[in-house]
Amino acid sequence: MRQVKNSIKTAIVGNRMLRGMLNSATGDFPKIFVYHRFARSRQPGSDALAVDEFIWQLEQLRSGFDVMTVAACLGHFERHGRWPKQSAIVTVDDGYRDFYDIAFPELAKRGLPATFYVTTGFIDRHVWLWPDMLEHAFSVTHADSLTLDLGDGVASFPLHGGDAKRQAWSAVSSRCLKVADHERKALIGSVLAQLGVVLQPHPPSEYEAVTWDQLRDIGSHGIEIGSHTVSHPILSRVPLEELDREVRLSKRRLEEQLGCEVSTFCYPNSSPHDINEAVLGSVRQHYAGAVFGIDLKRWDRHMLPRMGVTEDREDFLWKLYGGESLTGG
Repeated sequence: MRQVKNSIKTAIVGNRMLRGMLNSATGDFPKIFVYHRFARSRQPGSDALAVDEFIWQLEQLRSGFDVMTVAACLGHFERHGRWPKQSAIVTVDDGYRDFYDIAFPELAKRGLPATFYVTTGFIDRHVWLWPDMLEHAFSVTHADSLTLDLGDGVASFPLHGGDAKRQAWSAVSSRCLKVADHERKALIGSVLAQLGVVLQPHPPSEYEAVTWDQLRDIGSHGIEIGSHTVSHPILSRVPLEELDREVRLSKRRLEEQLGCEVSTFCYPNSSPHDINEAVLGSVRQHYAGAVFGIDLKRWDRHMLPRMGVTEDREDFLWKLYGGESLTGG
């Protein structure tokens, strides 16, 4: 069955007329893409998108679509009572400097907007993003193994070689997504202690955030700045008072620093269990809309669905012309 689906996908993507027909059938909603990291060249084992692939994707976007920000998309909905047709949106999460250094110049060259969702504590140099803590710790440790209770019994992970370290990182990260915020912090503390790694107050250059001046610069060139919380927790796992702080204070900090309204929000991680009614209620109170998720057939202004991006060009075209929405994402 998968082989048949892939054959159909290849046939449609490879034919301009069929792509157009697919887009006509599914073009009533924006195609919203999510990016995180960028690199100047391909890096094996990295999730960072190489700049040449980003350039190719931007050319596809502007060749037949109205590229807009999330705020502009919501504004269209407010004015017309429907989502903009034949439109596409580039969203970039977290606040890494590689967006400013690598991706933003390519957007600016083409006069294309995007929405950049930033974690304010990260920009302020107050926090590491927790996945980076783990990735860095596993990359520099000299420990031979790691033993942890990850909820289904004690597990031991050998740490000889990059593949073994990546497997351990993945297992610990998966556990972090499932537990209360205080348990996540305790788990990461236990991992760092076993690995013998003491983190510096600020992340090293490979995990560096943009500065406030850089945010002001990109904001003056058509990039919408949106909120991605203060410290990037899983919002459904934090106490209610902490939830309010993460949602409300990130908006306040951005507006103080940028001197403009911040109207849209991005939920960290954005899998089904990462939000609940309390999270949605808080976000609805403070923001005009938010990007969330995965269900491409459900369009709610505070749960706008997005699609992930890889260097697979066929997959990108399939998503851009609406193929992914046929199955709901």
